[in-house]
Amino acid sequence: PSTPNEDMVRRVPGVGYRANRSLFGPSYRSAYGLVMLMHHRVMPNRAEDDPGRYQDEGIRVHGSVSYRSIVRGTSHGCHRLYNHLAVRLAGFVLEHRAHRRHGSLAVRFAKRFNYLGSFINFRIESRGYRYELTPPVPVEVLEGVVRGSRTRPVPGIRRLAGRAASAAAADTAD
Repeated sequence: PSTPNEDMVRRVPGVGYRANRSLFGPSYRSAYGLVMLMHHRVMPNRAEDDPGRYQDEGIRVHGSVSYRSIVRGTSHGCHRLYNHLAVRLAGFVLEHRAHRRHGSLAVRFAKRFNYLGSFINFRIESRGYRYELTPPVPVEVLEGVVRGSRTRPVPGIRRLAGRAASAAAADTAD
């Protein structure tokens, strides 16, 4: 599923509709906030130098502007923090742990669509700035508390296979 067109625009008085760039990429209002820390599962059967040793399963620690979701929301596994605390955590980790700086993560995404008579050109060229902790910090994620009446996944939903975490490393250099 992709972001609905109506969420990708903002009204500019006297001008019409324009791309709402603040919702994508690192920003105060974006879904992942100002900072996103990724958790990777270590695959014990893989060699230390194997690029597939670390699997991305979609678990993140990230900032959020949706303050109610931080305290009362539910999640598939992400740990949401207030934006300023996510920035402080990331800064602390980078200050106290060895890391490799990869730089800006280039991405090519463009979409053109008509929204209420305005043509919107939406383009994203960067996903943010990437650091890699060397070595990674081990994190143990414990089982969460199930809230609500559903205690099992929705029938028919298939789990997505993990992706190699280091795939992006091939695209970037120090």
